[in-house]
Amino acid sequence: MELCKLDALKQEELIKKIQAFFREERQETLDETQASRFLSFMLQETGHYLYDQALEESRFFLAQKLENILGVKRDPIH
Repeated sequence: MELCKLDALKQEELIKKIQAFFREERQETLDETQASRFLSFMLQETGHYLYDQALEESRFFLAQKLENILGVKRDPIH
């Protein structure tokens, strides 16, 4: 199951960043295919954690805003 499909420009930008990271931090050269496979792997393996974290942060943010609007203290949403 593919969690995230990036548009071509974002994917190209991330591939270049991955290549730069490997070059600068590990003194390794990755071609575009290798960097693309690494990106796909990272999205597949970490995407759902990042998605869940973003949802949790959004819930917390919205709960705080609702509290401010209503002037009522509520338990955080879990």
